[in-house]
Amino acid sequence: MTQKHSILVVDDEKQNRTLLSELLKDDYKILLAKNGAQALERARKHLPDLIMLDVLMPEMDGHQVIRELKSDELTCDIPVIFISALDSACDEEKGLELGALDYISKPFHPPIVRARVRNHLSLCAALSQLRAQKQSLEEAAVLRDDVERIMHHDLKNPLNGILGAAQMMLSDSPTEDESIEWAKMIERSGYTMLDMISRSLDLYKMEQGLYRFEPQPVDLIPILKRVISDNGALVRMLHLGVALNVGDHEAGGSEVFLVPGDAPLCYSMLANLIKNAMEASNEQGSVAIGLRCGVSGSTVSIRNQGEIPEEIREHFFEKYATSGKFSGTGLGTYSARLMMQTMGGDIGFETSAESGTEVMVRFPLFSGDFAAMN
Repeated sequence: MTQKHSILVVDDEKQNRTLLSELLKDDYKILLAKNGAQALERARKHLPDLIMLDVLMPEMDGHQVIRELKSDELTCDIPVIFISALDSACDEEKGLELGALDYISKPFHPPIVRARVRNHLSLCAALSQLRAQKQSLEEAAVLRDDVERIMHHDLKNPLNGILGAAQMMLSDSPTEDESIEWAKMIERSGYTMLDMISRSLDLYKMEQGLYRFEPQPVDLIPILKRVISDNGALVRMLHLGVALNVGDHEAGGSEVFLVPGDAPLCYSMLANLIKNAMEASNEQGSVAIGLRCGVSGSTVSIRNQGEIPEEIREHFFEKYATSGKFSGTGLGTYSARLMMQTMGGDIGFETSAESGTEVMVRFPLFSGDFAAMN
């Protein structure tokens, strides 16, 4: 059943209130007010779809009431029709200038009243729908631009791997085995970029809460090794030491560390966070990546000696939050957290001048058929 539109009828004369109520009650929900103060109170409380407002009232006339309505953010968009015994062009012009949609003169002609009320409610509903559509289009345009910026940001990581491998092949005298390994790095990074491009719509869906995540067992160790390899040029430029540990020992060649996730999302998320840690490190500094299993899930910690600036700590994971990076977009940590939350986990951090920064990535526990696999 369609809900009836509500109309607030405001008139100091009981006879007029009763007449309009009887005239409209079959089609609309009627609210009544006998003076200006009562009209404002009921308009703010009930937010009617239309107000029929008498002009000539004691203490607070209709012109004062509409000024109050239009100056209040809560009631400014409620359409108003003036009703009055005044029928001069000047009176009508003043009412329209104050924001009224229409002017109905007393005595009332029922067919005209019904027609005008119906037409104005239909017009207001159409305008409201257009405003909603406009807002949706504006939000979609903003999200589209954000997704494009996130994709441009994330694509830099595999592109660094491609460029770094190509530079090594050109600048050194590689052995055959080295050339094969670097060619494989270029191929892997190229496929990663291709996959990211094809997943650009997924980021939009994550923003909207529409992304359908289906967890799979993901081994983080090869993903982390690939992220470190893809950032090899940055590691060499800053002379960084990078360690990857599982528990209290270095990650071995045959070791696995399974989490419930999505491999491409895990790569993008970890690549963002690790590259940030590398860029925030001092020259000849170190980045330590640690993997641990706990009773509530698995954790990836990323440590470096840099300190997150005070001014962005509260907004570290918000969109466009950045500080001190000439080419920073403020989208890396935002998209990383968005991806992690999509996978059912979260990201946090601790930072200080004494101990540097530790970013903690928390994956949830396995459930169902995957529980026995970790």
